Amino acid sequence: MGRSGRKEPLREVSFDVPTIMREVDYIVGRTLEQDSRVVTFGPLVFFSTQTGDAWVLDPADSFGTCLARGGSRLPFRVKDQRDRVELQWGGAYFIERNSFNFVDHKSGRITTVDGYPVREIARAASRVTGAPKVDL
Repeated sequence: MGRSGRKEPLREVSFDVPTIMREVDYIVGRTLEQDSRVVTFGPLVFFSTQTGDAWVLDPADSFGTCLARGGSRLPFRVKDQRDRVELQWGGAYFIERNSFNFVDHKSGRITTVDGYPVREIARAASRVTGAPKVDL
């Protein structure tokens, strides 16, 4: 009890609650092990590749940010607050046929990558947005 005789407010804290940074660390860890994965976290899609690339995507707005390239972790800014998460998006992405395409916000440069797990990414994006599946 506090000095006034009232009980101090208690807040339960769980260390098992996933956070955006845990997901970033997980997917970057997978790519460093050359393990291709596609996972969802709330409205976001994370994926890693066997070639050492990792990304976080916001399918609702078609935003994306590269988290690792060629096995090297890249800088990434995120504010993970209790009621919201703010991410710094590097650009916009789109999937066309079997290619992952990224348009950099700063330079306007379009990068096309073949070999990413685009079918799995598209399925995960459909799950988090509730949009109908797209056949690739």
